[in-house]
Amino acid sequence: MAKICPKCGREYEGDSCPYCEKPKVLVNREAYEKRRAAYERRQGTRRSSVTGKRRKSRPAASKTLRSLNAALAFLYDKAQDILYYLGKLARRFRKVIIAAVAVFLLLLICISAGSCMWRYMHTHLWVYADGTTSQVDGGKLSDVSEGRTTFWSDYGKAYFSDIPSDLAGAVVKSLAVSKNGKYFAAVVYTGGRNVVCRWKSGNPEGYERIASEEQDVEFAGLGDSGALFFLVNPSSQTNWAYSGSGATAFFARSGGSSVRVDVDVSQFHGTPESGSAVYIRDGVLYQFSSDSRGTIHTQEIAQGASDLQVPETGKDGVYTQAGGAVLESGAAYIYRKEGTYYLADGSRTEKLWECGQSLTFFMRGRTPAYAVDGSGVFMQENGVLVRAAGGAADSTYVWLAGSGKLLFTDEHGEVCVLSGRKIKVLPESLRGAKLSAVSGLNGAAAETSSGISLVSVAGKVTELAGAGNAEQVVVFRGNTYAAGKDGQLLVFDGRGEVASPGAAVKIWIQQ
Repeated sequence: MAKICPKCGREYEGDSCPYCEKPKVLVNREAYEKRRAAYERRQGTRRSSVTGKRRKSRPAASKTLRSLNAALAFLYDKAQDILYYLGKLARRFRKVIIAAVAVFLLLLICISAGSCMWRYMHTHLWVYADGTTSQVDGGKLSDVSEGRTTFWSDYGKAYFSDIPSDLAGAVVKSLAVSKNGKYFAAVVYTGGRNVVCRWKSGNPEGYERIASEEQDVEFAGLGDSGALFFLVNPSSQTNWAYSGSGATAFFARSGGSSVRVDVDVSQFHGTPESGSAVYIRDGVLYQFSSDSRGTIHTQEIAQGASDLQVPETGKDGVYTQAGGAVLESGAAYIYRKEGTYYLADGSRTEKLWECGQSLTFFMRGRTPAYAVDGSGVFMQENGVLVRAAGGAADSTYVWLAGSGKLLFTDEHGEVCVLSGRKIKVLPESLRGAKLSAVSGLNGAAAETSSGISLVSVAGKVTELAGAGNAEQVVVFRGNTYAAGKDGQLLVFDGRGEVASPGAAVKIWIQQ
């Protein structure tokens, strides 16, 4: 009877395969397995010897590489084990995990809804007139200042406090309040001098006198810690865009007397909370700092500097050259040196654009989107400054950072929307308009000789009939509010109805 050789697979007769001289095939299974194992060991030895001969010509792997391979293999095995057990646990506790995820999502929705509700409940439209601040409540005005003086912060919010009783009869020339209303300050003219005083919220009678000056005093920032910057004789230079004979700057920490920062400063921008400031003196950009121990340090940043600009409060991405502005701690500022603009934040400085003329920037984060001067709008393409649109010295601009579009009036007086390098000209009826930003609207107010219109970012124009003398416009919860030059508040409800519930000199949204 023919047999099959387990080694070569050929048929043979007899006790052994005549082709490979394999030992006699036994029916015994145990003996067969032993022979098979011996054969596989011999085959493995042959492969190893052949491989070793082939590798003699290659450099041996380094000890570091072998260790790294071993470590990676170990980590891979452990990761596989972890994934296996995680999958096992997920299958075992699948219902519990699904329930936990559902509870987490529900909690997240509740937190988001609660946050939106809190903002809604704590966001109000306030109106100021005749020394009284009121809240717009439906079609009526309700007094919220309760006879106290209204203080506007540098961040657009209003807070209320009494003036110290022993100064109440004097002339109040200037007011300041910290960002969150924790400290108040006032410049009071009494006894032929300008007295700078400061007090904590709710304690005007515990005020402290910071300084007494014969010259005018202007506040340049008050922090929630009580830290205060102020300028003496700021009126000696009316144009803050240039250096020269300027004001004397002072700094006072809470509970401490004032220290002089520098003299003849211009374009001063203070950060009260960090006790630092940037300013220009005689064409040199300086940075002032004072630590909690009162140690003062002044550092020269750049020579030949000008056009110092900081973010304008309440206008995202808009930089301004207004003197005495307050700079947020860590916020960036822009300055020009020898025909090149730089962006700095106290820790690093980045080159922006090379340009010889004085520009005003509109930024998206730390990147300039556009810049303007008296001749038009500029942008940068492939490292080259190009003129994207024309303008005039009296052109007005409204930067809509969220949409990356610029509403502006060109050299012909036309109202345009600029996106990238694409320009959309709005209806002829807006020719010669003066544009201004509108709180609560992704757009602008356009004032012409015939009246006021709202212009959306998409170019939609909505005329506000009867608001031809409005100086300020706010959109709040579906209604449009305008403060007229005649001191009256106008309310437009969107259905053509116009109401005037009372007087208004200033209106704003406060949260």
